Amino acid sequence: MPLAEIDIDALGEIVNIGVGRAAASLSDLLGERIELQVPSMRMMTKADAKCDGPSGMSILQEFKGQVSGNALLVFPSESAKTLAKMLAGYDDSEDVQSLELSGILSEVGNIVLNGVLGSLGNVLGCPLEYRVPDFFVDETLASLLSRDANGDLATSEVLVADTNFHVLSRQIKGTVLIAFKLGTMENLCEHLLRLGTN
Repeated sequence: MPLAEIDIDALGEIVNIGVGRAAASLSDLLGERIELQVPSMRMMTKADAKCDGPSGMSILQEFKGQVSGNALLVFPSESAKTLAKMLAGYDDSEDVQSLELSGILSEVGNIVLNGVLGSLGNVLGCPLEYRVPDFFVDETLASLLSRDANGDLATSEVLVADTNFHVLSRQIKGTVLIAFKLGTMENLCEHLLRLGTN
């Protein structure tokens, strides 16, 4: 069942709530104010993702419940390195080792995706279970959206939230994607419909 425009707007509000919570947590970690803005929301299909090349650095978190799927936080490589250096207290001339980079970005992904998925579960009234996030480099979106612990995960529509991280004069680009498993879209639409009538 495809999502109507009003459903996409409602999901956008939920994502904004989660992103706001994540920004507060990241600000505490960094000791500086971080603003996370979601300037645009759109839907894409898994077929659309096949047109994209490698995705830079990605953090993936599988979630399960009345709605199930994969949540992703994707950074272009340079944005990922800049954010990791800031959180590690490095200056621009220092290199971040790959193991340290994956650990830092996995924690960022954990914070951001837990914020978004937590908000989704709270607002819809259907608590979600999620796994520890995994870190990937140069995987395609199509490959990432198909992953789960037991093999391929068949997904239908993907909610895309283009996210900007603002720290002082720096702007770091990131994208939050939520791929819903086939068979859970009807549950999602029903929950959103009930929200709209309350």
